[in-house]
Amino acid sequence: MKESFGFIERADVVKEIFFHFSEADGTVELRPGDDVEFIIQTRNGKEVACNITRLPPGSVIFEDVGTQIYKGQVLKPLDRANPLRHNNDPLPGRIRYRAPDHSEVEVPFGDKDQKGDFTLRHGDWVQFLLATDRRDQLQRATSISLLDETFEVSGEKREQGVVAALKEGFGFLRCVERNTRLFFHFTEVLDTVIAVRQKKRANVDSIKGQFGFLDFEVEEGKKLFFHMSEVQGNSNSLHQGDTVEFSIVTNQVSFSLFFICFFLRVICKGMSQFLGFRILKVY
Repeated sequence: MKESFGFIERADVVKEIFFHFSEADGTVELRPGDDVEFIIQTRNGKEVACNITRLPPGSVIFEDVGTQIYKGQVLKPLDRANPLRHNNDPLPGRIRYRAPDHSEVEVPFGDKDQKGDFTLRHGDWVQFLLATDRRDQLQRATSISLLDETFEVSGEKREQGVVAALKEGFGFLRCVERNTRLFFHFTEVLDTVIAVRQKKRANVDSIKGQFGFLDFEVEEGKKLFFHMSEVQGNSNSLHQGDTVEFSIVTNQVSFSLFFICFFLRVICKGMSQFLGFRILKVY
């Protein structure tokens, strides 16, 4: 959804249809994920959704999930290290199983199809249900759970521990049941965020009334913005050319900056003047 228009995923065909907010009931604010009902009109040679009304949640059903449990092996696990994988295929995973007619079949699966927190690897034995899209009859694996025989074959053992150290892209775990430290890479972490704080220094590039910019690039060609209201204490102590210290926090799973903490100190003649700590900007 954009500022004044959006797109609706149709329930009759695998296709999206454009709509303008003026076509929705004025008393209802539409949000992504809402179930809606509409009519289709052709304007300027293109189909558009009109007379849109919101329906109770669960009214629109895209697929039917069967009750028969299937058993199969993972052929292609999800690439959690690649945040752009959904751009090409929303169901990048693959499972191979034997159908009732004894033929071997491959079915796709996506991020939301796993039942529980675990990392799937090539060759893992799993059980799952089949979901069939009502529009094109395509099937995918869902409610996927990892079978114990995976560990019997591989000899893999699940353990518990505490994060002992974090570096850039990797870290170390301290095991609970044995006195050892284990290396791990951030791509193995199932949580979406590993926050790593890094202190930075930069010069005040400019101050314009109640806001300013630091000589630090957040994105290519874009300097770091700050507002004086984000500085606790005497903001009048801050001047153009001052060297300041602040912190950035990075999501080490996707390696994206998800917020910046403004930890502002004026560094001058070997002295540090503390000016405050606030969350400055959220991405």
